[in-house]
Amino acid sequence: MAKHKEWKEGELVLTFGLTKKLFNDPSPLMIEWQSVEAPPFTTYEQYIFDETYAKGVAGINGWSEEDLKMKFISLILILGKLTDSGRIVTFFDKKLSGIVEGITLSVKTDFMVAKGLMDMFQTPFFHFQ
Repeated sequence: MAKHKEWKEGELVLTFGLTKKLFNDPSPLMIEWQSVEAPPFTTYEQYIFDETYAKGVAGINGWSEEDLKMKFISLILILGKLTDSGRIVTFFDKKLSGIVEGITLSVKTDFMVAKGLMDMFQTPFFHFQ
């Protein structure tokens, strides 16, 4: 069985020659994603969003990761109307792995959007962890 390696951020930068984070300089794909107009909320959806956002602003500093996921992110995902279909499926708590420059990297996702079927993903499009 292969040994699991916990990577430090600095090790990733040095190993793969990474040079900067894209916080204020988004990639073309992120710009495209951000340009998509969100569907309008119903009055009820807007109320839920406003309440969720206000609770997040007030409480996020004291929340654990699970609190953040259950009290904020899960509700925002519901409002995003991500419906599993023939094109995309949403997944939680799945392992992703790949080989980059001959090195196997893996991560356990908190949430992922992927092409897939039922409990099996095929092509991941987006994940956060």
